[in-house]
Amino acid sequence: MAAAAGRQDQPPRTDVGTLTLHWVTAVAFIISLFTGIRIAADALNAPVSHWLNPILPQGEIWTWHFLSGLALFFCAAAYLIYMRRSGLAARNALKKTRVMAMPVAKKMRFGGLNVALHWAAYAIIVTMTVTGVILYFGFGGWFVTIHSYMAFIGLAYIFIHILAHYLFGGWWQIFRVFRPAKLVLTEAVKPKPLLIAAAAGVLVTAAVAATDWATRDTLVVTKVDAAPKLDGILDEPLWGKARPVIIHTGQGENFGGNGETTIEVRAVQNARPPWPFIHSTWSASMSSVATAGVL
Repeated sequence: MAAAAGRQDQPPRTDVGTLTLHWVTAVAFIISLFTGIRIAADALNAPVSHWLNPILPQGEIWTWHFLSGLALFFCAAAYLIYMRRSGLAARNALKKTRVMAMPVAKKMRFGGLNVALHWAAYAIIVTMTVTGVILYFGFGGWFVTIHSYMAFIGLAYIFIHILAHYLFGGWWQIFRVFRPAKLVLTEAVKPKPLLIAAAAGVLVTAAVAATDWATRDTLVVTKVDAAPKLDGILDEPLWGKARPVIIHTGQGENFGGNGETTIEVRAVQNARPPWPFIHSTWSASMSSVATAGVL
């Protein structure tokens, strides 16, 4: 009894598995969030993203955005498995939110609020992941709007999440994610919960990455004997040797009012100079066609 009471008086800690997955998820989410907002800053009508642009990451951010997305796939799969194998699934049971409407102590209400915020985080990540995948496949419209709004909701969530934990247990409640502890073994705990969860996360991430790799389009630069004329006209035989890549774009201006068009890209390269000649053709829904050559 005395030992148990002594443990209860100590500052709270977090089991190693939860702590590990928490930080991997947090880092991946923040990278995805800030790189995504930076990508949105290139849009013509993105005032908030433009305002945040000076403090956002610069340079080649697309790769980081995709890699953080893959990391979130890992975290989602690993978290689901870990919660079941560690016996901690009941900790975030949605029914615990009922205490917020009951005449109970404030700490219990804030505990219910934190559970509700956990489910809010699940909803944010799932919505951003689903809409992000849809955008990756070339769809736009309302999916862009939903993805963008959820990004800013996610940004606000970070501060609300920290504040709610502070209101629940003060600074020690926040510092618990820096204080690892061994998982308490109960009858509900299954063998090697973190290891098996991580293995499942790796398998899911590998499957997603392999699917992307197998279905992506590759622009092949065809070698030719002479340099083409960059006059915007595809009347030279050498362009027929180049295999085109078709790209569907959206969220543009004009193009029949819907902002969507299809781009055909071909690339050829001769001995001199060493860089390729790229030719793209784009057409609008109004059947108007334009061509351009890029050196």
